[in-house]
Amino acid sequence: DASTVAAEDTFTYALVMDEAEPPLVGFNNGVGFSERHAWYYYPHMRHEEALLFYTYDGTAPLEGPRFVFHTALGDTGGGGEAAGRPGRAAG
Repeated sequence: DASTVAAEDTFTYALVMDEAEPPLVGFNNGVGFSERHAWYYYPHMRHEEALLFYTYDGTAPLEGPRFVFHTALGDTGGGGEAAGRPGRAAG
């Protein structure tokens, strides 16, 4: 829940792709741990389901959160027989 993340909880880090010629550098945002943060968990998603994180499209005044912090967790209750789920990022 972005409303529970204070600006001082966030940080920026570099992503360096040395294998490119010339090397490419991009930046991403991270969030440090805080007891104040509220997270949502979707333990019953099916393979054909996805979450869409919509933040800003540049065509309208900025309203709502500018960043959506997210993570993935391993399912420790699945018994190990489930196939992995690939992640996708759209830019």
